[in-house]
Amino acid sequence: MGGGDCGLGKERRVLRRDEYLEFRSVSHKIHTPHFLILFIFRGAGPSRIGITASRKIGGAVARNRVKRLLREWFRLFGRRLDDGWDISIIAKKGAPLLNLALVQEELQSVLRRLGPSRPHA
Repeated sequence: MGGGDCGLGKERRVLRRDEYLEFRSVSHKIHTPHFLILFIFRGAGPSRIGITASRKIGGAVARNRVKRLLREWFRLFGRRLDDGWDISIIAKKGAPLLNLALVQEELQSVLRRLGPSRPHA
């Protein structure tokens, strides 16, 4: 297990509590069947992702699985985003039943909405 270049580095993740709290007041929202996506356009730096998976969706194994799937989705498909976006994804019930292909299918609307030439979604 090592990390190498394949992982999602800290510069691509929302890590601090104050950053998560900022999503509550100034973000835009997109609801999907299994996720609530909050996003803020910062305008500088790489796009970043923050993930919340509460006990409502299942035990530790289920929560960690959802977080791994979302990080992998962002690693593979987040490059389609322009720089400057911070995205917080909150998992809903049923999310642990998804696989990467289903996550991509559900979240591709997010990529379209936050894609090029749409800085003020």
